Formats: sequence, structure tokens, C-alpha cells
Amino acid sequence: MLEKTKKANHGIASKPSNLIAKVNAILAWFEKYKK
Repeated sequence: MLEKTKKANHGIASKPSNLIAKVNAILAWFEKYKK
């Protein structure tokens, strides 16, 4: 899974809105592929 975030490097947790977007993308991925 590759999630691109605007104006972010590998440490996107430094900006709370980027962290929320990352967590939401991960959760959506798990929802899509869980059995």
C-alpha cells in the first residue's frame, strides 16, 4: 500500500492532519481486504 500525502516526508506524524489521513487510509485498506 502506498499512500501519498501532500507536503509530507516519511515522518508524516509531525502534522496531526497528516497522521489522521494516514490512519484513515490504513483502516480503509484493512476494511477492504479483511476476510
